[in-house]
Amino acid sequence: HCPRCWVAVALEAVLVDESGRIPAKLASLHEVLTDAMSPSLARHWIAGPSAEVVRRMAGGEVSTTHDTLDDLRLPDGRDRHRMLRAWLVTAGVLEDRNEAIAGVESLIDRDLVGLDATDNDKACLRHYAHFELLRKLRQTQERHDLPGRRGRGTATGKWTPAIGFVRWLTAQGSPL
Repeated sequence: HCPRCWVAVALEAVLVDESGRIPAKLASLHEVLTDAMSPSLARHWIAGPSAEVVRRMAGGEVSTTHDTLDDLRLPDGRDRHRMLRAWLVTAGVLEDRNEAIAGVESLIDRDLVGLDATDNDKACLRHYAHFELLRKLRQTQERHDLPGRRGRGTATGKWTPAIGFVRWLTAQGSPL
């Protein structure tokens, strides 16, 4: 086998469903991965967590969506499957989206679910997050016309103390 052919065959083991075929929705991903990987990279990737996610997608255990990948973020909010997401977008399996905004939205949702506070306090925080932080992040992204990380640090840098303040108020027995 040539290197590309070896990679194509090796990746089939990850992408096949119970019938032994690559599902139609993942056929384009197979091509993208085959083009993107060398044999050594493919060996390493096949043993990693992103390949396991693709196996589960191919087998129908999990849906092939951004939400599935969002649910698999690391505890600190980082996207452990960033490259897989990019390959799925390149293959046309997932729609392109602004990952900086999606990452901050995911952080906000995760923090609000885990926050021990009143519903009113959570509603105030959600309002602050959506109408202050995310609005400004979207404006920054549009102004620089470079969707990506620009402005994300500022949004998370303001969100973290806001959550901390509400936690402190809750510990003091005071509502926001």
